[in-house]
Amino acid sequence: WAARKGSAQLIQFLLEEGADVNASCARGGNRGTTALMEATAWAKDSHPHIAAIKSLLGDDGNQSADVNAQRGDGATAFCLAAWHGNIPAVEVLLDHRADPTIKFRGKTALQLARKAMRAAATREETRTYEVLVAKLVEAGQDWRIQKVLRGTRAD
Repeated sequence: WAARKGSAQLIQFLLEEGADVNASCARGGNRGTTALMEATAWAKDSHPHIAAIKSLLGDDGNQSADVNAQRGDGATAFCLAAWHGNIPAVEVLLDHRADPTIKFRGKTALQLARKAMRAAATREETRTYEVLVAKLVEAGQDWRIQKVLRGTRAD
């Protein structure tokens, strides 16, 4: 709930008291959902949520959440941020090495953002997704270059 509400202060307190930053829901439709995923899905450009995301990623000195953790349906925090058009969250997650090649429902974050852009209801929403798509294209290219430089095959 602290992550969903965007309370970085409460998250920091809970982590200092020994909460597991990678704990996830055990059952239901959201099985495997972590606090990072909750903060990302509910953020929608909200400064408190961005602070909460940063807190969960260890920016305040606590243990860092697994940025590429996947819930039961394959979603990652990064996929959720892209799907919801949350550019600030995407940027923070990329800064923490989110993998843009992981698929959710058979689609990468880039594919999810493109689909959402086509379904956008307003010109402003469309513009947000256009900016996001450009960032994701660049991130995907950067990711592939990093994999080649490390000597691994980029998918």
